[in-house]
Amino acid sequence: MSQIKTTLYKRILEKKIRIDHYPPLHPDLKQQTHQKRTIEYIHSSNAIEGNTLTLGETAAAINGETINGKTITNYPTCPIEKHLQKPITEQTITELITQLENHEKELKQLRKQLQNQLLNYQINKITQK
Repeated sequence: MSQIKTTLYKRILEKKIRIDHYPPLHPDLKQQTHQKRTIEYIHSSNAIEGNTLTLGETAAAINGETINGKTITNYPTCPIEKHLQKPITEQTITELITQLENHEKELKQLRKQLQNQLLNYQINKITQK
């Protein structure tokens, strides 16, 4: 192992030992943290899709509350609605991440095709001169 790897490994091990001295998180705190991260994840996902709901409005929608006096069904283009069709669980989040990764692969393929088309266009333009 190189000196850098050894030093890094020792630092990580020291930090792990320090962390292990702390008691485990209380189940309620663990659940609250998970809920907060889930809401943040859904809010970010929706924002990427162009939704303008705030973090608070997203949390309200997830909890079945109204947003500005309207229920989530009054926002037909709201992407959060598809997330609400089933309970938010780790499996749901995993499925969403998989969907996002698949879209990312598709975007990479489209980007590559576009680059090839642009390159061919530029080559044709140069060779026609």
